[in-house]
Amino acid sequence: MANYLQSETEMTLQQVQEQLIRKGKEQFSLSYNEIVEKLDPFELTPEQFDAFFERLSGLEIEIIEPGRSQSGSSDIPKKKKGTGWRAS
Repeated sequence: MANYLQSETEMTLQQVQEQLIRKGKEQFSLSYNEIVEKLDPFELTPEQFDAFFERLSGLEIEIIEPGRSQSGSSDIPKKKKGTGWRAS
């Protein structure tokens, strides 16, 4: 019996991109780190990464930058004068 499930290493670049797009449409966003992690095995050029990010943007899928939460606030603690460290 053939195994019809493909592991990520057996998937083509197009399949991985379509998988990311489906997830992005469901969640309305993707993390930058997740995109890079999934596309890293394909050794894309900076131009290819840019083209994919532009495609996501055109589909209104938000890219969550490292150090940012989906609400847009920073996950990096900041020091407020006189009160010690706090997350913003």
